[in-house]
Formats: sequence, structure tokens, C-alpha cells
Amino acid sequence: GISKSLKQVYASLWNYRAFIERDFYRIDHLATAMGVLVHPNYSDEPVNGVAVSVDPAYGTEETYYVNSQRGEDLITNPEAHSEPEELLLHPGGSYTILGLSNQVPAGQLLMTDDQVAELRRHLDAIHERFAVLYAVEEGEQFAMEIEFKITSNNVLAIKQARPWLFSGAPPDLGAVLTAAFEDAPTAHDGDTFTFRIRFSEDIDIGFRQFYRSAMTVTGGRVTRVIRVESQSDYWEVDVTPERPLEDITLVLAANRHCSIAGAICTSDGWRLSNRLEHTVKAPPPATPSGLTATALWSGIVDLAWSDIERADSYDVQFSRAPQESASPAQWEDLPTSDTSIALYGAGAIVKNLPLEPFRFRVRAMGPHGVSEWSQHVSVPSTGGPLAWTDVPEPVNSAATGVPAISGTPVIGETLMADVSGIGDDNGLERVTFHYQWTRSAGADGSDIEGATGASYSLTPD
Repeated sequence: GISKSLKQVYASLWNYRAFIERDFYRIDHLATAMGVLVHPNYSDEPVNGVAVSVDPAYGTEETYYVNSQRGEDLITNPEAHSEPEELLLHPGGSYTILGLSNQVPAGQLLMTDDQVAELRRHLDAIHERFAVLYAVEEGEQFAMEIEFKITSNNVLAIKQARPWLFSGAPPDLGAVLTAAFEDAPTAHDGDTFTFRIRFSEDIDIGFRQFYRSAMTVTGGRVTRVIRVESQSDYWEVDVTPERPLEDITLVLAANRHCSIAGAICTSDGWRLSNRLEHTVKAPPPATPSGLTATALWSGIVDLAWSDIERADSYDVQFSRAPQESASPAQWEDLPTSDTSIALYGAGAIVKNLPLEPFRFRVRAMGPHGVSEWSQHVSVPSTGGPLAWTDVPEPVNSAATGVPAISGTPVIGETLMADVSGIGDDNGLERVTFHYQWTRSAGADGSDIEGATGASYSLTPD
């Protein structure tokens, strides 16, 4: 049982293989110790693997290295002729395939994209937690190694975690190959955009490999790669957004091994030494159009404009109309200490304006920035006879009409309230109707809790 297994683990400290390994590396046998980790026994697991929060195999930057295999063919003690799956995990959830398992059909991956992303997140959390526990200082080499499984219930389980032991200095890069992005846009408009990459030397890579493996694009995909004027050190790349209204991140990673898929190298084996990253921001909201300004009465203006998709809010500015056509407008934000503004969707009411001509303009604000300012509009109109004194004080007329109720007042039936017969001389453009159904057995009625829509289904309660 368990006690026998514990004894076997402790005794393995002195088995022949362990003794020879220590003797070869001149490790003091009496200075060693054995620890035992007890965890649930997993059976019928579809995947087991090892992951490291660094890339110890190829030396790529900001990537995590993963080896995994199908079923119970252990990564830590593989069967003969077993070839594992080999991945590099990038920030943001993307990954590079370095090798596929020979225990599954050709081209098939062992884990889903969601499971790979979850593994990256767990390894991030483990790395950060142990870095605190080990008081890792900035610039100090540190990484964590984990053993994991995908259980028979399709759950990612972390079996154990331990600090990674670095073997020494990172591999020498040799001769230096560098790269730089050129003409990469700062923002996209939802359509395909083009940029260029200039290398310090001719690179030895095919179009398809560059197209499929060399670059990591988050939020888009590479759709075309060509050499500029047939030069192998100057490349033009097209990227098409996958989600037109989101940022796109372009990454060309440095590498320290020319054998991996997508490695950027020269024919002499010079490896790309610098990492490139550039974010192309999603487009800001469109500029509001159709801005109108109506003087409701003295000192109060109603502004309206086109509603803008992806606008979270709007900025409104005003300026006193210049005395001469050549005079620049001095724009001020609303509200001010003297004026107030109430925004309603694609419009606003401005109050307490001095009785003089004004200009107004508006811009849209969203998660990806702000639009340009709209064309301005003047009030009172500079092209007509309207003046502040011509606008009468409003008269608030009472609404007329009553709701009309249709339907049969029988339990299980639905009653409908029709408000089309209600009118108001002041207009109903900005009126919102609120409903409250009541129940009465005589002259007085009581509100029905929750019955606040244009329809109500009768219940026995």
C-alpha cells in the first residue's frame, strides 16, 4: 500500500543509478536527502507533461517551454522510441509548435488551445508566487519547472513544482543579426495593413515558413509576405485583423537555435538577436456628424448629432463667436463654472449661457481613443434672423389622452397597454413611458409588484 510506496521512494536514494549519478558529478552522498510528495493517483489521463517558465532548450525570450506526451507514457521516464510534443508558449495565449508527438495521428495536438492558455496562466502564477518565496531580486536568473497532467475528466492538474536549475551561462549567440520594423502603423481601420521588416543581413527562410511560423500576431493573421525588390534582408508583410475593433500585437522573437520552426537566421547560422514588438491600436470612434444646435429659450441650447458606434461618451466644447472672421476660436470644455450640460445619448442640453453668439463642437470617446472634433455649429444662427430675444419662454402643456388596454381580463391571458393615444404639445421626442399595473376590487387599487412593463400576464395571486 502507501507505506510500501513511501519506503520505496526513500530507498531509491541509494539505488545503483542514483549512486552512480552522484559519483559522476562528485556529489557528497552523505549530504543528500530524500523528500516525498504525496498526491492523488491519476488513471487513464490523456496527457502528461513537464513545463518550465523559461525556454532552456532554445533560449527564446518571454516564452515557456513545454514537453508533453499522450496517456501514461511519462515525459520524465519515456518509453523506447517515444517522441513527445514540444511547444513554446508566448504571452497572450499563442504558442509555437516545435515538434509533434508520435503517439497520436499526424498533425494532431495533445491539448486544446484553451488548455494550453490555462497552462500558461498557471505557470505564470506559480512563477510569481515562488519568486516571492525565494526573494528573487530583479535581474536574477529564476524559473519554475512543473509536472502536469490532463486528467480523465479533462481537467488540468499540476502535480508538483520546483525551481529550475540553470546549467550555466546562456548559449552564445555568435554573430549578430538584428531587425527593425518599418512603416508599421500606430492604428488600423479594421482592414488589412502593410509594414516592412529590415534585417541587418540576408536571412535564409522560405516564404511559407516566414508566413506560418516566424511571426506571432495576436488579434490578426499574416496574409502575405514578399521580399522587397527581391532582397532577402528586406521583407513586406500584410496583416489582416481577425477582430476589426481590437488591438493587434506583432512580435518577431529573438532565437538561439536555427533548427526550430520559424527561426530567423542567415545561411551562415547567425541568429536574430533582438526581439521586436509593436501594437497596432484599434480604430478610435468615428467623428460625430450632423451636429445641430437649437435655441430652446434664452440661455438654453439643445445639441444633437449622429450616434457613433463604439462611443462610450462624448466631449462638448463651446467658444464665443469671434468678432472677425479671421479671429481664431478659443474653445472651452463644458461644463464651466457658470454653465451646465446634460448629455443624453447623442445629444446634450446646455444651460446658463450668456446671451451672445456661440459655436459648439463635439467628439466621441471610446475604449480605443477619441475621434476628431466635429464641424462646429453656431447659435443663434449666423445665417438667419434668429436672436436670443426672439426665442420665447416655453409653455409646458399638459399631456392629453390615456393608455388603451387590450386583452381579456382572465387568469392566464395577457393584457397590453397602448400609449399611442397620448399626446403632448411640447412633443414626445425625449419622453420615456414607465408602466405600473395595479389591481383593485373597488375604487382604490394597489400596485402589482414587478408588473412594470407594457404587458402583464394575469396570475391567480
